[in-house]
Amino acid sequence: MTIACSTEPTLEPANQSPDGAESRLDNAIVGDTLAVVKYANGNFVSFYEFAPGEVAIRHSLVLPDKPGAERARMAATEHIDDVLDQLSAENKSLVDIYKAISTTPESDVMNRLAKAQARLTTAKAAPKEPQSFPDEPVPSQQARAASARSAAAGCAPDYYNDSYGAQWFIDHYINENRFRKSMTNEAYARIRTENDSWTKVAAMAADFGTGIHFSGERFLPCPLFGIGGGCRWEHRWGFDIAPRGVEVWYIYSDKAYSSKAAGYDPCRRVHLGVCNDTPNINAWNF
Repeated sequence: MTIACSTEPTLEPANQSPDGAESRLDNAIVGDTLAVVKYANGNFVSFYEFAPGEVAIRHSLVLPDKPGAERARMAATEHIDDVLDQLSAENKSLVDIYKAISTTPESDVMNRLAKAQARLTTAKAAPKEPQSFPDEPVPSQQARAASARSAAAGCAPDYYNDSYGAQWFIDHYINENRFRKSMTNEAYARIRTENDSWTKVAAMAADFGTGIHFSGERFLPCPLFGIGGGCRWEHRWGFDIAPRGVEVWYIYSDKAYSSKAAGYDPCRRVHLGVCNDTPNINAWNF
């Protein structure tokens, strides 16, 4: 898929999003929202603290949904992704990232981000607990082959003849950090990561007419000598992605995460990928 050149993105906040950014913000995400930067093209970047010392940045975006749609939106989106990728790789602070993507940074927001950054620094300095993962739940229905889904009634045509943007998704979103893993055109995909500093997770609703569900969990390590809670997966986010939508998480933590993308009938087509700072990546399509 060829992306046309465009001017720089509009970074001014938008009062009314043409693509439902307000509704996409209202999703099942645990913890506190630290900041939101909304763009006139309908995309947004939001900062979260799932728990003290566990922070993440979400980039929510919508692709043109059919051939011939105006493409400047995507060129602007790629600019923001480049900034987030670069500053994450450089281990920049949340305040630095926020100032880089907002033309009108607010002092109270920067104070919140600085406090969250301090908690993150403290958490990363603590001794890392050993991981021993219990079995993760699997869906009741096994994944179907991509060729079977392509012929299923109700699936949209592959308008761009590019396997529903599979390689485009990899090239544009699974392109940072030292270790990478992607799964494309699956009915269901889940990837577990263990990281030292940060990880990037991206999911795309690849079909032009059917959305997907995207969720993530953090592993709470088993307690020593059986004392205290833990030894389980704990919810972090879960929401639907509309057709041709992409959601990207930058998670700044040294914990283990499990990210899942599940397609809806009739097409059940998802792309899911991660960029991690360690080789500890496991992936399943069932």
